[in-house]
Amino acid sequence: MAPARRGPSTAWTALAAAAVLLLAVGGWLLTRPRQPAPPAQQTGAQPPAPVAPTVPTAPVAAPDVVVALALPVTATRSGGAAPTVELPGDADAVLLRLAVPLPPLRDLGVLVRGVDNGREWRGVVTPPPPEAPAATTAEVRVPATELPAGDYILTLRRGDEPVTSAFFRVVRR
Repeated sequence: MAPARRGPSTAWTALAAAAVLLLAVGGWLLTRPRQPAPPAQQTGAQPPAPVAPTVPTAPVAAPDVVVALALPVTATRSGGAAPTVELPGDADAVLLRLAVPLPPLRDLGVLVRGVDNGREWRGVVTPPPPEAPAATTAEVRVPATELPAGDYILTLRRGDEPVTSAFFRVVRR
């Protein structure tokens, strides 16, 4: 009769159990959440200071350069001194203020026409704030690039009808 065959040796069984245990511990180490590193030992060196995140900022635009001029109401150009606005080279706009004899201002159009150069610019009156429905001073903001040096007539219109006009002069510096 042949001797009965025994299972794997005890040494092989112990080795297989160790391999399974090693794989289980390695898998656990790879999947556990990471802990922060312990604080550095006091060696006299300070740990690096935390760096604040950099927040991108939009470039700051330079404020508009606006020159204002109050105009008297006049229907004709006179030989006397005209209201004059001196525009610096960096001017962005001219704010013209003109008294209006017949409110409301909400529906007024604007025509600025060059007397000498025939140049025209059309716009609207800046609407008054709601708390001032009977305002009588129209404000018109004209881009400075539309006003080369010369004489101009500003006409406020309601539809096709002129309401009032004013004459002014632009001088460039």
